[in-house]
Amino acid sequence: MVWRYYIFGGDSEMVDSLIRLFESTAISFQTNGLGGLSEALKCEVIEERNGSFELEMEYHISGKRYRDLKLRRIIVAKPNPYSDPQPFRIYDISKPINGLVTIKAEHISYDMTGYPVAPFSVSDVKAAISNAQSNAIVSHPFKLSTDMSASGEFTILKPVSMRSLLGGSGESILEVYGGDGEYEFNGFNVILHQNRGTNRGVSIRYGKNMTDLKQEENCSNVYTAVYPFWYSDEWGMIELPEKTLKTAGTYDYTRVLPLDLSNDWENSYEWDDQYPSEDEIRELAQKYIDKNNIGVPIVSLTVSFEQLSQAKEYEMMALLETVRLCDTVNIEFPLLGVSATSKCIKTIYNAITNKYISIELGESQTTLSDTVSQQSQTIKKQPTQTFMEKAIQTATQLISGGLGGYVVIRSSSGGKYPDEILIMDDPNIEKATKVWRWNKGGLGYSPTGYSGPYTTAITQDGSIVADFINTGHLTANIIQGGTLTVGGFDNTNGTIEVRDSNNNLLIKIGVDGMFFTDKGGKPITNIVENTVTTDYVNSKRVTAKNVHCDSGGGRVTDINGGYSKYLWDEDEVGRIGTNRIKDTEEHGLVMDLDMDGDFLALSRQMSDNDSYVTALHYSRADDNLQLGCNIDCKNWTIENPRICNPYIEGGITATVHFVQVLETDDDGTITKYGPDAYFEFTNGILTGINYYG
Repeated sequence: MVWRYYIFGGDSEMVDSLIRLFESTAISFQTNGLGGLSEALKCEVIEERNGSFELEMEYHISGKRYRDLKLRRIIVAKPNPYSDPQPFRIYDISKPINGLVTIKAEHISYDMTGYPVAPFSVSDVKAAISNAQSNAIVSHPFKLSTDMSASGEFTILKPVSMRSLLGGSGESILEVYGGDGEYEFNGFNVILHQNRGTNRGVSIRYGKNMTDLKQEENCSNVYTAVYPFWYSDEWGMIELPEKTLKTAGTYDYTRVLPLDLSNDWENSYEWDDQYPSEDEIRELAQKYIDKNNIGVPIVSLTVSFEQLSQAKEYEMMALLETVRLCDTVNIEFPLLGVSATSKCIKTIYNAITNKYISIELGESQTTLSDTVSQQSQTIKKQPTQTFMEKAIQTATQLISGGLGGYVVIRSSSGGKYPDEILIMDDPNIEKATKVWRWNKGGLGYSPTGYSGPYTTAITQDGSIVADFINTGHLTANIIQGGTLTVGGFDNTNGTIEVRDSNNNLLIKIGVDGMFFTDKGGKPITNIVENTVTTDYVNSKRVTAKNVHCDSGGGRVTDINGGYSKYLWDEDEVGRIGTNRIKDTEEHGLVMDLDMDGDFLALSRQMSDNDSYVTALHYSRADDNLQLGCNIDCKNWTIENPRICNPYIEGGITATVHFVQVLETDDDGTITKYGPDAYFEFTNGILTGINYYG
């Protein structure tokens, strides 16, 4: 709701000598600088809550300081009756019209746009404000502080300007730590207040002591009740038994607001048992009613102080002259049985007469969007505003606020019949820079003139060209691109789902992990909190800290850089990994048998239909190694063997082949040896021998 109070009157000839001009490099304003601007015909300072802070002056070309008024020089003037004079840097000087020029200047804090801040990461608002000042890559005169104490992670991944860091986007300090915080710009000092203003006891009793004033009441957004609910595809809708919650006040009509609270709980998975209770829905709905003043009408009042100077209500209205930016004013609605408070969101101050020209009370309609960010909104949204709601709101503000311009219907070829419609910022096509062009080829927007390029367009072949597309629901056969990002600051937590043609959920990826199901909805793989549970893993390579694979009673867990552990039920039976020989730098691959493991086996399958046959088997029970295949040494020898019969110690049954030397040279080289020499033992008894001679 917005109230505008206009104050007229006063001696326009009275000059405030404190309006002074300084050189562009000045950082101290305790002197007269280049001199006073006593011949200014108009000097107004406009300041908005978390918004613009600018000065506009009219000066005659015959004035003695006219030639001193140059771009980037600084005008110092009071912004209101209570604050110190503030410096404003000149950014625009109009051409003389009837001997007058209009000078526009912006508060010195706008200079922060030119100071980049290097990336940093902190965990509370005080550290964020401190780093915004100290991490600037060049020296600067600004000092930042805050009386807030909010905590939470805040990370800047790439350099940004100091001013945009204050409140320029969803990643700004104001957005992360305090959407209700209020900035104060005082020279080179910037303070982020929890509450910049206060309630000074000023009240407006709507409909009683202001009956002589023009009143416009807008009830289009007044609801008598809300209908809260929660919905998910898995669980359906949950609502209150009483259906609705009433808002404050007494009404002779019914208007119920459907209140979707689905985004205020994480969407549960099909096998989880997580959904809000009725009490939780009721509590959050009541908080929404209280926070957003549901049931309080949007009212606009226009008050002329000059007209009220003789009225009995003027004494009450005069109190408004004590209201400062960000102060709170009490608003009473006796007929509706409700009350509310309203912020002072904008002041326009005459720095020559030292009086307010007007003040506005209500919801912040303009914010740091033009200079810092898009943060406060005219109409309050639900506590968790989605990116789509913000996109719709931004589009609404752009279109509903885009007044002016020129519509031209023309023939592009100079023919008899028009073939295109143009909407431009100038009636002359050659001079226009912002152009909407609509013809049979399509609809497009060019920021650089009639000839384009058209950076936003819908063409006749069905193509849409745009830097950003905001949509609530996108249906497509193929989505192609370099990066897919879901979730974020303006879109809560991201979720990716894959479903089959029967709408069965197969894969779900979200902040709680990755979930894979079979077509019946049964989970086969869960990856939650660095732990994986699965029936099947098909991968060329798996790299993980903790992997948990269920398959009957056996599973593998804790795959990391050193080893992988293997369990049966809850007992570890062995490990495969890397190790190092003690006191050396020799490393290798090892297979370990744990105390809970009874055997270690190496097996093979002879064909697809065969079972696995043990080729090598170590048993803990008898502490031996059993072979299920021949040993082929490939021309290598077995040295220092000790062959034992488990039943007859020292007795063997074997054939031992050896080389029988027959002839040698003088140097001992063997020149002839026996073809097949051997000893044959049976249970330790030599039962056969074969050698030459």
